[in-house]
Amino acid sequence: MPANDVADSRRIEPDTWFETPIWRRQVADHRRINAEILNSLAAIERDSEPVTRSNIGGWHSHDQLHRLKVMAEIRRAIATACVGCAAAMEFDFDRFDLVIMEMWLNKNRPGDFNKAHVHPNAMLSGAYYV
Repeated sequence: MPANDVADSRRIEPDTWFETPIWRRQVADHRRINAEILNSLAAIERDSEPVTRSNIGGWHSHDQLHRLKVMAEIRRAIATACVGCAAAMEFDFDRFDLVIMEMWLNKNRPGDFNKAHVHPNAMLSGAYYV
């Protein structure tokens, strides 16, 4: 490779073809909702087997928490946010349904983390931090 080709390759800049939009919002009355989630966490931990997916250390619940009555309020807040995100992405609500397929809790202590992963078949993925 000629010397000036090597020099040019060090200055290469990426094009942004596949941007990733990220929406942030603060949930109304989040302090009360967070307290309810934390209060229910002990029972969820006690009554279900932990799951290992992308978590390294920590605790991961089953993925059907959106079906629990105790998660109804946060599920509604998340669903409302998802509708807004989908609308911004020009989602075709006339032809397709927007459905929450999975929802789970992760509980991480210092040093625990989630490794890089994907959510297959998901148009939107999100995180709510208590």
